[in-house]
Amino acid sequence: MIGILREQIDIIDEKLLKLLAKRISLVEKIGIYKRQKNLPSFDEKRWNQVLNYSLKKAESLKLSKEFVKELMSLIHKYSLKTQKR
Repeated sequence: MIGILREQIDIIDEKLLKLLAKRISLVEKIGIYKRQKNLPSFDEKRWNQVLNYSLKKAESLKLSKEFVKELMSLIHKYSLKTQKR
């Protein structure tokens, strides 16, 4: 029983990692665009949109808002580092 559940978690973890890789690929493209246009990496308006959407989605999925905020902040921090490369 526990083995089956862990296998399902492993499958979900793999999907999460693949989605993160796709996201980072897009972030790299945005970074190139922003450098070409001399735009700052950090866009406060966009960050607030992403965070607010994520928190609303968290609520509808019955996820901890604190967890989702922490997760999205970590992803955002890494995205900014990636854009600056």
